[in-house]
Amino acid sequence: MTSRRRRGKIHRGGLVSYARAKKDVVLWMKEDRNPDAFFTTMFDLYALPSDFPAYGGARNMIDPYARVAFLEKAVSADIGDPRFLPYIQLHEF
Repeated sequence: MTSRRRRGKIHRGGLVSYARAKKDVVLWMKEDRNPDAFFTTMFDLYALPSDFPAYGGARNMIDPYARVAFLEKAVSADIGDPRFLPYIQLHEF
């Protein structure tokens, strides 16, 4: 399940927008304010939506590892909570 139930239906699917993902993460963090609770995500580097923080700046980076680090730092700053640990999956072979 990737979204909340609406009218009794379970909606499935991928990441539609970063704004929607951020809204969910922030909501979950508000529901559990325990300082020992940590929150993480897993985004696929090659399927990021264009509204992802620092997306435009990262597109021109050649080194994929540097791109991931740059984007993880940007999303961490955007969420702004030390309990949030972003993770972006790099599929390199």
